[in-house]
Amino acid sequence: MQSLGDPENNIPRSGLYENKIIQKAINISFYRNKRDEGVLYPEYFQPFPMAGVALILTVVGVQSFVSHLTQSHTNTQVEACIDEWSSGDRNDIPFNEPTFRPVYQNHLNQLQKFAALTKDHEIMPKLLSHLDNNGRRHAKVDIVTNVAHKRTLQADAIAVAIWEFEIRNGNFSEDEE
Repeated sequence: MQSLGDPENNIPRSGLYENKIIQKAINISFYRNKRDEGVLYPEYFQPFPMAGVALILTVVGVQSFVSHLTQSHTNTQVEACIDEWSSGDRNDIPFNEPTFRPVYQNHLNQLQKFAALTKDHEIMPKLLSHLDNNGRRHAKVDIVTNVAHKRTLQADAIAVAIWEFEIRNGNFSEDEE
């Protein structure tokens, strides 16, 4: 459970970037099923991109008041939701770049700061992998363990290619017809 903490009783905040609304929004946006972007393009989504988390944190508040209610137990501020309800009545706030770019950029900067400050513990890479793994489970597909390894030319294949090229005196094998 996430908490904003209680400074009067010396209880620290907890659950940074762990609110369920974040994963739900990621699942809806990128992992609805086996044909969604998060599944089809693991080279871009494994781990889930930090910029994607910043976008989700920016968008979540625009979508509905429900996100505002769930934010009462999280540390993530959703500025758009506050704006929508600032008058006491819900007013649609158009989601556009000029309005929300600063909000997005702030979230991205905070995520980068968090990643830098926690790099020795590798919290951000683990969080981003966790978001991708949960998204893949939601889409009912296997969790890919190491996309880069599977798509990387292996050192032994390179060594054999060099060896073959050298024993052929710099020539390629003869084409057979």
